[in-house]
Parts: sequence; C-alpha cells; structure tokens
Amino acid sequence: MDRSPWRLGSFLIKGAAGTVRSSLHSDVGNRTLQRFGLVSSKSKKSSGRHMSPAESHLSLCLKHVFLQPRVRLRSIMFIHFLCTPFVLLLLFAWYLPSSPEFWVYFALHSARAWLWILKNLCFPDFIFSKQKVTISGTFILFALLSLYWVAPWILARNKQYFAIPFPVMAFFIACWGVGIGVNFAADAQKYFMLRERKVLIRDGVFSRCRHPAYFGDLLSYASMTMLSAHWLPFLIYVFFFITVFLPLIYRKEKNLSRYAEWPPYRSETGLLFPKVDRSYLRTVWDSYMKQSIDMTLECTNSHSKNPPKTRINGAGVGTTVSFHPESIVHQDHS
Repeated sequence: MDRSPWRLGSFLIKGAAGTVRSSLHSDVGNRTLQRFGLVSSKSKKSSGRHMSPAESHLSLCLKHVFLQPRVRLRSIMFIHFLCTPFVLLLLFAWYLPSSPEFWVYFALHSARAWLWILKNLCFPDFIFSKQKVTISGTFILFALLSLYWVAPWILARNKQYFAIPFPVMAFFIACWGVGIGVNFAADAQKYFMLRERKVLIRDGVFSRCRHPAYFGDLLSYASMTMLSAHWLPFLIYVFFFITVFLPLIYRKEKNLSRYAEWPPYRSETGLLFPKVDRSYLRTVWDSYMKQSIDMTLECTNSHSKNPPKTRINGAGVGTTVSFHPESIVHQDHS
C-alpha cells in the first residue's frame, strides 16, 4: 500500500472536490453504489432479472448528483471570491469590531478576491477552467473554501485583540503586495506563452523559481494569516498547503519532467523560493551596468552627430540652438 503523502493529498482533493469522473452507466459507478448498499449487487449478476423502476430511478439520480461532474471549479471559486467582501461586511455589522487589524485584513482579502476574479477574466488558469466537480462536490468545496473566512471572524469577534505593531503590519502588507504581483505575473506569462506553443518556460519570473505562482500565493495568504495573530487560521492554511498545494506542485513537477531541458532547469531553480546565489547577483549587476553604459554612449553619440550652434540675436544675447530630427531646443545664456 502506497502511503506517500502526495497520494494522500491527491486522494483528499479528489474526495473533497468530488472529481470522480464515472460514466452514467459505468461499472465503477455501479460498484460504488453497491458498496454503500444503494443498489443490489445481485441485480446485474442474476440472469433474467432487472432492477425495479424505483431502484433504477434512484441509482440514476444518485449517479447524477454524486458521480457526474457538472460544475466548473472556476465557477465555484468565482462565487466564493465574489461573496468574500460582503461576508466581511456582515461580520462587521454583527460584531462591530474596532481593531485596525480587521480593516487591514478586510482591505487585503477583498482586494485579493476581486483581483483574482479580474485575473481569471483576462487570463484564466487552465486547472480551474477545465476541472469539473459534481453537485455534491460543489457544496463540499465551497464549505472548505469558507474556512478562509475564519481569520476575519476571529478578528471581528475578539474584543481584546492583540495589537500588532505598525512596522510589523507594514511588513505584512508589503509581503502581500509582492505575493500578489508575483502570482499575477507568473499566471500571465504562463497563459500567454503556453497559448502559442507548449514549451518549458525558463525565463521571466520562472528563471529562478519553478512555481512562482504558488510562491505568490504563499506570501499573500501567509501575510493575511499572520495578521489574525491566532493559531487556528495558521493551522487551516497549513492544512490547505499540505492537501492542496503540495499535490498540485508534485503533479506539475511530474508533467514538466518530460521535457529534455528539465534536468538543468531543475538544478538552476528553486521549488518554491527563488534560487539566488552570488553568481546570479553578479550577472544581474553586470547586465544592469551594461545597459546603463550603452544608454550613455548612445546619448553621447547622438549629441556628437548634431553639435549645438550659437548665434547672436538683436539683444546681444547668445542663444544655443540644438538641431535634432525631432525638435529644436533653445537655451539662453546671459
């Protein structure tokens, strides 16, 4: 029996989201219903016997509800993120919190939710767009996503809150902003590059990190979790990271390993955090200095080709006229 944590996480995702892709009249679906005692195991084995109309209708309804994927995963997350600001407003109306941490969390989580909606309207993620879940899996997945509302609920109902110092709060906000930027940049680069052709992306935000989108999610959600200053949101986030993010990362690593450029790319990059060493910093610095020198030489050459000409006007004041192809610049000298 394989007890790998990756297989365990994948099993939890499939069981929670209800992504069992059984056919309507497949043997897998019948065996599942027989296992729970919803369909008689002798109905198909007995020759000349058929299921009763009531039993057939019951099995058909159960297969439709529990075994047939119908709802896109993107739609469920869209509804969840759309409801997030209104849920936080309801928490404020019910508990009337006075802590600044609640309003900072409200701003970060609401902006994160609606920016996710905007991102998926402009450049959607392939996983959320293609994956479907069953009707029962829809309710289970929405209930799991609602665990992200535990942190604002704790901040709203806790009257004697732990005051976070403003420098620490500013650090959390900065980490949230960096995480959102990295996540959106990675998803945009992946969407527009893979739309043209299927290649192993090795430049841009993927040049030093193999999964920058998950790194951005880690920064943004970790900063909001730390803002609640409570152990329960932290435990929930660790649960999601182990059961959702790690299996997705493992599956993506397995898919990318089919490329020939994968071994050197894997050695040059980090899994979640960017792999930055002294040679990389030296390369970035040399590239920056080379670009600065090239721009300076280009400006010097353009001025040497068009030297300024001086003429005396009627008032006896020298005027330097620089002739350029685009415009003429006048400079007065006393």
